[in-house]
Amino acid sequence: MTDPEAILDLRSHPGIAQSVADRQLAVIQKAYAFLSQPQNSIIYIADEVGLGKTYIGLGIATLLRHHFNGNAAFTDLILVPKKNLQDKWLKELRNFAKNNYLMARPGYADATGSENIICERLRPIKPDAGFTILRNTSFSSVISSRNQLRDYLDRQVFNSDPFCSAILWKAHYKGYYNNGNRSLLIRLVACMLNAMSAKVNCLIIDEAHNYKKGPHSDAIRNQVVARFLGTVVDDEIIAEFPELTIRMKYPLAEKVICLSATPKDRHLLELKNQIGCFTNANPLLDCETPEDIKDLLPKFLIRGNMEYVLGGEKFSRNQCRHEHRNGNVDKQPDGQPITLSDGIESVFWQLLQYKSIKHLSQKAGASFEIGMLAGFESYQLDMDKRIARQADDEGEVNTDKEYDLINHRTQKHSEDANVIRSLIDSYRDNFGNEPPPHPKLSKLESELTAQFGKQEKSLVFVLRLATVDELLQHLLQRYDLEIVSQQYLRLDGKWKKYLSPDVITLKKACYKFYKDKKRNDALLLFSDLNEVSEWWNVLYPYEGDNNISGYLRHCYLRDIPELIAALDDYLKEGRFRRKQKYAALSALKRYHTQWQAQSSEEIEEANNDEPELRADSFFKNYFKRHQEGYRFRTKTYREHWFNVNYYQLLCSEAKWKIEAEAARLRTPAMLNLTDNIRAYRLFSIYQDAFRTACLNLEAPAMKFPRQKNGNPLYRSTFLTELLLNICAPEWEAWKGSRRDLPLSEVLQDIAVLEAMLHSVFQHSSGLLPAFVAESADRKFSKDLIALLKDADSPFHFVLQEIKMIITDHDLIVSVNFQHRDPKTIGDLLQNRSPVVGASGQDKNRSAIAARFRMPGFPYALIATDIFHEGEDLHTYCQAVYHYGISWNPSGMEQRTGRIDRINSLSYRKLTASQERNFDNKIQVFYPYLSRSVEVNQVVKLFGHVNNFLHDFNDIDAVRTYESAVKLEEEIVEGGIPQPITDRVTSKYDVDHFQGV
Repeated sequence: MTDPEAILDLRSHPGIAQSVADRQLAVIQKAYAFLSQPQNSIIYIADEVGLGKTYIGLGIATLLRHHFNGNAAFTDLILVPKKNLQDKWLKELRNFAKNNYLMARPGYADATGSENIICERLRPIKPDAGFTILRNTSFSSVISSRNQLRDYLDRQVFNSDPFCSAILWKAHYKGYYNNGNRSLLIRLVACMLNAMSAKVNCLIIDEAHNYKKGPHSDAIRNQVVARFLGTVVDDEIIAEFPELTIRMKYPLAEKVICLSATPKDRHLLELKNQIGCFTNANPLLDCETPEDIKDLLPKFLIRGNMEYVLGGEKFSRNQCRHEHRNGNVDKQPDGQPITLSDGIESVFWQLLQYKSIKHLSQKAGASFEIGMLAGFESYQLDMDKRIARQADDEGEVNTDKEYDLINHRTQKHSEDANVIRSLIDSYRDNFGNEPPPHPKLSKLESELTAQFGKQEKSLVFVLRLATVDELLQHLLQRYDLEIVSQQYLRLDGKWKKYLSPDVITLKKACYKFYKDKKRNDALLLFSDLNEVSEWWNVLYPYEGDNNISGYLRHCYLRDIPELIAALDDYLKEGRFRRKQKYAALSALKRYHTQWQAQSSEEIEEANNDEPELRADSFFKNYFKRHQEGYRFRTKTYREHWFNVNYYQLLCSEAKWKIEAEAARLRTPAMLNLTDNIRAYRLFSIYQDAFRTACLNLEAPAMKFPRQKNGNPLYRSTFLTELLLNICAPEWEAWKGSRRDLPLSEVLQDIAVLEAMLHSVFQHSSGLLPAFVAESADRKFSKDLIALLKDADSPFHFVLQEIKMIITDHDLIVSVNFQHRDPKTIGDLLQNRSPVVGASGQDKNRSAIAARFRMPGFPYALIATDIFHEGEDLHTYCQAVYHYGISWNPSGMEQRTGRIDRINSLSYRKLTASQERNFDNKIQVFYPYLSRSVEVNQVVKLFGHVNNFLHDFNDIDAVRTYESAVKLEEEIVEGGIPQPITDRVTSKYDVDHFQGV
């Protein structure tokens, strides 16, 4: 048998420590050896968050496939929690195939490259599937509420198979489609899916703990999974449909790999329940007590810690974090607790706390569930209507939803919602405006805004959907006013020459936009009117009504009288009255023709079918289509400032120059010129022809056709100058790592680098300095370089970002762009904003995560628990704020694990410096108000977190984590549990595995 080290390479990137790669390979070897024994069918990998369980799982599955001797095709099935994790697993699967599987068998590349790996809906597994990735939510919605359900199941799910058609008609006559028999129909369909599926050779369950309630729970998902995977025999269904018997597979999967960093919450019987959903060969089947399971754990479970070796000494992960348990939000070793100041803000908060306590005291026990008091997060209770109307991954719409992922909670809604509504209504009646700032939210906003000025990233977890929108809107406003307007565009002293009339106009427009928040809110409501949406959809039937917000904002900033009158009338009357509404709409229709003419010039850029962002910076919207700054963006494309000259870049390296000069002579033969080509397109045409000539060695040498403004191939661009001159050291290092590559690979990497740098100046932090440079009306490249180059330059941080992208090119590609497709990169990096929000209503979560893994925008990601597992957000972020907390410590650890993992920013700092200091550690924040009832819940949470850390390495411990917080509990001074700082080790790591 071939040595696994010759088959797999787990250190595909120099940033991965050799010790980490060695341990991963050791786990893979032992797990494979274990599963290779016929009597063993399941292995559980329970490593700490961030240790690379995905790659360990893929490694085990790859060895099983590599040594498979069967006649049929090998089939892998991967089951993940959510849609965005399907995308992540497909990305990692292809990355593993390219970089980690050294001796790939024939057909493997085609199998991993298939476009049909991700299944949006539950379907039978095909015999030639190769790889299939399903998501948990598909099992929960195996039967959606739809008309003609039998026809849908017959045609869409089972592809009109005669055997299935007969069963579905039989079910019809038995009344299975009646509402009262829905459960029977679901179980039948699950059994049919098993019967019609090909045998699965290897099943990987990601986040297996989601099935802790077992196959016999009330959860539809668990019931469907257990029948689909053939772990239970549904005697009732088989008795009704005995023709299924011969086709059923018990179990469907021969070998099972379970992955979870949190295999249990309370007790070990949860492990037995999980495994019972995936295989009928459950090693814990006869276990009745946790003690029975404890003895068997080392025989099928491996659980390791992340460890750092710094200065020759080993440290566990908890020792490389700084947990801020004072409630502070400031990034200081001894942060200051959040306290109430004098004024209406303090009075309102204390009144809310008093009323909430009084309300909660009316029920027996006088308590509340951790995280279920809305007042601890914000005073806003309702989501943005347009966000609320969006469907989730399975197409379900719930406009009354308050939280993501609440199935595990006793309470489904905030316990103080009515108290908050009553107080807000009273406040408005007396003061006629919005409630005062929330004391905790305001402190967080101020700290994050300060971090924006230093271009630091933060991941902020909230519980409530409405908090995402509120915090997002507040942070964008403060970024625009405090960072951009007051810092970047201050332009005084020697930079005053760049304060052009166009820049002054831009600043004034920003202040006007934010000056009257009520009018802007009314403007959003106006865009939601049926009459307005219908008119716009007739004009732009393929663009959706989201685009109208840009046009309305454009008209508002130009003081269209009828529109202003309608908005002011709404603020006075509380509704849009007919006369004012139609007067405004008529004015908008009249002005539309003029506006359309002003913005008729189109940008030739990548198409982006992604939904609009929830909200964006004013300074981003200003340059979007039909806005004042759109003409500038069209000019950047015409001038090719942010494209590179491939010929000049290749000539900068002696080894490539000879090939580049030869390709230059062949370039004319590759040109396809016509008489009607616009002059500004010539640069792109000549660059494309040159790249083609580099690869076409048989083309003849020819003379270039004469061009009015000279040969476009010799034309330099801003981005080319930036690489060759301003970023020369970084560019030299970039070239140095590629000197031995074939020219085709070099060209591909340059194209990828160009796409990433192009996005910085077209869609991110570089757009504004480019506008300032162009507005100076002098030499664009010289002015933009001046604005970026020196340490005291107003936009020097953009140059830092550019250099980081060049230096970290391979790292960024490995986590985001394994496909190395410039067009796909351009598409993905269009919607970049300084602050983004994400919840279950956002279908583009994978794209949001990829942008957050880039240097620069976004600086803050505000997310609900929809992001608490699966997505890696670690590349350039080392601060996580648990603004809204959960009672479940495993969930809290999963959250922190998004940024605390192998090759994270903190990991790279620690391993490079070999110093365990404050600046290098992961920063974990738990904001709370001191001297408030909120202290009671964080004390309980911190106790849970400490116990969980002990349990991690003593998994057999039985622990109950109470979610209820009693109001009567008094917290004494010094009663805040402090973080564990001792080194922790695992007794279930690979060295202690007894399965082989």
